Amino acid sequence: MIFDKIRPSSEIDAYCTKCRLVTNHRVVAMVGDVVKRVICLTCNGQHNFRPPPGQKAPRSTGPRRVTKDKKRDRTVASKPFEHWQELRAALDPENPPEAYNMKDAYVVGQVIDHAKFGIGFVIKVQGPKKIEVMFETELKTLAMNM
Repeated sequence: MIFDKIRPSSEIDAYCTKCRLVTNHRVVAMVGDVVKRVICLTCNGQHNFRPPPGQKAPRSTGPRRVTKDKKRDRTVASKPFEHWQELRAALDPENPPEAYNMKDAYVVGQVIDHAKFGIGFVIKVQGPKKIEVMFETELKTLAMNM
């Protein structure tokens, strides 16, 4: 009886990453109908399945893993930007904002002047060592009490 379907414990040809040759391998793990891990029958090395040169690796037809498209977007939407402009306009010109220093402690509502990001407003204290600051174009988490 001949089995056309590959399953765990089947033997297949694959590229061995240890031997650096195409050798016989035993299937160890599969996801759906796709071979994921194999053991080389020559060197007993276990590795991810790599098809022999010239063959394409079969793709899984099962559900795909959900991944983040990008890192979390930290840009401020238009409404917070308008809020920043209102806060900036309400600043007293005779009382300039304090220069940011990571060794200092800050409280909510305090205004700081960051060397790179400009004027910002402390909107949240995240524990004893972090603050969230709203700058003109984005929110940033900064260190304090270091």
